[in-house]
Amino acid sequence: MKLSIFIDESGDFGPVSNYYLLTLVFHNQRQDLSSSMTQLRNSLQDSKFEDNRAIHTGPLIRREDQYKTQSIDERRKQLFQLAAFIRKSPITYQTFVFDKRNFSDEHELAGRMARELSTFLQGNLEFFQSFDQVIVYYDNGQVEITRLLSITCGALFFDVDFRRAIPADYFLLQTADYFCTLELLKIKHERKALTKSDQAFFYKPKELQKMIKSMRRKRF
Repeated sequence: MKLSIFIDESGDFGPVSNYYLLTLVFHNQRQDLSSSMTQLRNSLQDSKFEDNRAIHTGPLIRREDQYKTQSIDERRKQLFQLAAFIRKSPITYQTFVFDKRNFSDEHELAGRMARELSTFLQGNLEFFQSFDQVIVYYDNGQVEITRLLSITCGALFFDVDFRRAIPADYFLLQTADYFCTLELLKIKHERKALTKSDQAFFYKPKELQKMIKSMRRKRF
């Protein structure tokens, strides 16, 4: 029995962002996702979605990169289709949130991240060690995260396989990105710090709160 863990992060170790979020998405490979993935892939064809691209939730909301020429309706449709896929999928997630203003430098931040990840994994060790193999998918976007995963997971799991993964090839990596973005939006909403782009995208009353509530049902 194999467990897949898909990793994504939001933020950086420098001064650009106030928060750093790390998300892990868990999927027991015995639970088939093929029909749900096919349904999502088919539904995206009508939304100006290119097969060789991934859904990047943050740029989609802000109308950046590949979404510059797309209308708000086209972008919203893609996000809601991904959200529907998540609701129906047998997956769970865990997001770790770090306020970088509480750390003196990136080394202190990395140390806290390692402790929190290790504490979470050890607290649920019976679950994780019930699998014959754990496969960790990450795009190796940040060296610090690659090192953190290698040390922490390698120390706790009997058989762990690290695979460099491209988001366009895995809907569950795109799901991890979705969770990161929505968890950050939750913080911004609570602190009344949503940007104009955020407010323009989620223009219907309490729409964002409903999406966050739905997402939270998938927490590990």
